[in-house]
Amino acid sequence: RRILYGAIILVVILLTVPRAAFEMNAHIQRVRDLYPIVPDSVQQIADYLKKTPDTTIVAVRSGYIAPDQNGPYMYLFTGRHQYLSAPALLTQFGADTFDRERNMTAITNGGFPYAIRKILKHEKIDYLVLDTTRAIQATKSAYWLVPVIQTEPVTLMKIDLDRLPPPEF
Repeated sequence: RRILYGAIILVVILLTVPRAAFEMNAHIQRVRDLYPIVPDSVQQIADYLKKTPDTTIVAVRSGYIAPDQNGPYMYLFTGRHQYLSAPALLTQFGADTFDRERNMTAITNGGFPYAIRKILKHEKIDYLVLDTTRAIQATKSAYWLVPVIQTEPVTLMKIDLDRLPPPEF
C-alpha cells in the first residue's frame, strides 16, 4: 500500500513540476517586458544588452542601479547573467561573495593592469555598468573600457581585453 501511495505521489510531482517551470519562465518573460518601472536611462542599457549573446556576463557597480535593491532586475530585463548581484542578500543566505566583491573593487577602482586582465579573463566579464561620474574617471586610467551607452546617471562599458597590455613573463 505504501508503495502504491509513493508511486501516486511521484507521478503527481512528475506531472506538475514541468508545468510550474513553464509558468515561472512565462512570468519572468512578462516581467522583462514591464518597461514603466525602469527609468529610460536603464532601459536603454537593458535594450542594448538584450541584443548581446546569451553568454554575456554583466558586472554592475552603480549606486543608481543599487545591487541590493534593483540589481537583480537587470538580469530579468536583459536575460544576461550578472557577475555580482545583491551581495548583502546572498550573504544572508550563506553565499560567500567576498572574492567577487574584491574583484569588482579591483576592476572599478583601477590598479595594476596585469592583475585586472587576469581577473577579467578568468571571470569572463563582457560589460560593466558604472555610475557616469565614475565611468568618466575610469576611462581616463582604464583604456580597456570602451563606453557604449552613456546616460546621465549610468554608463554601459564594453570590456576590450585586446586593449589591455599583454601578460608579463
